Amino acid sequence: MADGVISFPFRLTPQGHVATALHGSDQEVEELLAALVLTHIGERPMEPDFGIPDPTWVGITLNDVETGLAEFGPPGVTIDILDEEPLTDTQSSYVLSWSREPVDQESL
Repeated sequence: MADGVISFPFRLTPQGHVATALHGSDQEVEELLAALVLTHIGERPMEPDFGIPDPTWVGITLNDVETGLAEFGPPGVTIDILDEEPLTDTQSSYVLSWSREPVDQESL
């Protein structure tokens, strides 16, 4: 198994191993952002500050994602775009685009 972190969402490889994302990879950042926006603050007993406020009434805000990323994300990642795309009167989808400063893989 490569030096990695457990993938989100948790899954198994076709060989039956726990899937991982290489530490420092784009996949790791994307999975971390997905976990961050899909978790409400207080939902994880061992890390109660992880996540964003419940978006039921106000949606997902750029400030909420940036705050969570600053505390729990890898350094150098910037949210470039967070766009809401209404699906129905009661449902929305979000498009999140990010970038990062170059990372020295040997320092990870």
